[in-house]
Amino acid sequence: MWRSAVLAVCLVCGSRALLAEERPVEILRLSQASTESGVIDYAALPRLGGTHAVISTAALDLSAIDLPKIDLHNIRFQLHNYLVSSFPVVGVRDVQGFRPDEPIFWPLSDKTLFALYRDNNGSQRLFHSTSEDGGRSRGKPLMTNFPNATSKLFSMQTSRGYRVLVLNANPAVGRRELHLAISEDGRVFTRLALLDIPSPATVDDRAAEVWHKFRSGVASLQYPHVIEHDDHLLIAFSRNKHQTEILRVSLDDIDVVRQQR
Repeated sequence: MWRSAVLAVCLVCGSRALLAEERPVEILRLSQASTESGVIDYAALPRLGGTHAVISTAALDLSAIDLPKIDLHNIRFQLHNYLVSSFPVVGVRDVQGFRPDEPIFWPLSDKTLFALYRDNNGSQRLFHSTSEDGGRSRGKPLMTNFPNATSKLFSMQTSRGYRVLVLNANPAVGRRELHLAISEDGRVFTRLALLDIPSPATVDDRAAEVWHKFRSGVASLQYPHVIEHDDHLLIAFSRNKHQTEILRVSLDDIDVVRQQR
């Protein structure tokens, strides 16, 4: 088990019902959008491109395998966080209208832990809570104004001081798009860009015979993970839960997005 983190969060605990706030917490503040009402001009978002590569193909050596008998689940690759300790956070019935899943968290400059949650109850928004004691206890999760297509997210602090958040931020298209958000203070994200991922990726045409989502024009991009290397972000993600790909994005290009008004 990896020791890259020292805390985990347990989402099965307690039965005391809490009420979610009606007014969303503002953690997304874009100059070109009314994020409070959920109105974002996705077509006007800047695009972040880079070098793209497939690192774990869907069907390996198709020429040597009887396609109808391919077991794609044997070569499925998903990225998750591996943690070594756990503390109760919130139960699935503790907050009315909220079914928590796949939380992430990071420390702020004042040592507060800042957490974001996927919601499986149809809100299509991220939920948020904080902890003042290293995760042993937390405030009740509140709905935010940040859209999410009911999917996993990932965040990291870059060497240039700002934080990035990678997620499916357009519920209208589900997981067909991945976005990168930027926060200067770790609390509020003030820039949002579309990751310019080639679609369809380079896949043997016969793969569509095994799994229909590999046919032309269809994509399901999910389970992002990010590391920084040589002034670039290496953004790994799953396509259709059966193929792993990487997009290498320059930090200089992200700086251009940071400076846009």
